[in-house]
Amino acid sequence: MTIKHLDELKKKFQNKEGDIQDLGELLCDFFKSQSLHAKDIKAQLLELNHNQEVIYDTLDSVKESLNPVYTIINSDESYPE
Repeated sequence: MTIKHLDELKKKFQNKEGDIQDLGELLCDFFKSQSLHAKDIKAQLLELNHNQEVIYDTLDSVKESLNPVYTIINSDESYPE
C-alpha cells in the first residue's frame, strides 16, 4: 500500500466514510507488511548467528596458535635441518 492510498483511507475514516472493506484492506496490508519484516529479521538473525560461529572458530584457532607447545613445534619446523 502506498503512502498516498494510506492517507486517502485515513481521511475517509476521519470523515466517517470508511467501511469494513477499507478496514479489511488496511488489516491485510498491515499483516503482510509485518510478515515481510519478520522474515527479514529472521534472515538477519541467521546471518548474525553464522557470523558469530565464524568468529568463535577464528578465536579458537587463535587460542590454539597461542599455545606454547604449538608455537615451539611451529618454530622448529621453520628451520631446515
